[in-house]
Amino acid sequence: MTAPTIATNPDTGVRYYSDPGRQEGQSVDLFVPVRGDVPTNPGGTHWPNLFGLPYDGTDLKFYLRGGPQVREYDPQIFYEVASWGAVEYANPKVGGPAGTWEETLEVIKRPVDQLLNQVDAALLSANSSLYPSNVDPMQAVLYAEAIRRNAEGTATQPMIKLLAKHDALVAAGFANLDRATELKAQIQAGEAFDLSAGWINELPA
Repeated sequence: MTAPTIATNPDTGVRYYSDPGRQEGQSVDLFVPVRGDVPTNPGGTHWPNLFGLPYDGTDLKFYLRGGPQVREYDPQIFYEVASWGAVEYANPKVGGPAGTWEETLEVIKRPVDQLLNQVDAALLSANSSLYPSNVDPMQAVLYAEAIRRNAEGTATQPMIKLLAKHDALVAAGFANLDRATELKAQIQAGEAFDLSAGWINELPA
């Protein structure tokens, strides 16, 4: 597929499609029209005149719409406050865009109590993966019998495997508790931490 041909109006600086066809003369970029201080179409619209010709109206200003800011943060640890607004050109062209319409993004760390709750939730998630709620309750009965038979020296191989699995499960549970304690200490000390790392979610096969 052939890329469209793009031209720029020298008077306004507005880019437009110059190939004959349905889009001919339509602006490549979107612009946010603003009346007073109020955007009438925050999502943006095409330049009001084909071929980027100067806009001679007095009721609106048009701002070249920028893209959203890149989000590169863990939403479990941070939250954002975002807003859009006009950034005026120092020397706008007559009849051209008045400036750009940009997103301002402030990333804020969640309060300590929320972060501690996130640790508790991560601990619960890890332990639930180790011992799901749909595990057959008979496992507890079998485990008790395996303990008794092992003490008597009459445990079968499956019973020995069940005891080993239980020991591994207990060790993983305590390791997860230690990880939760470590994370909470880091949070309360204001240190960097990785909420997703360090958990045991499954036992060795």
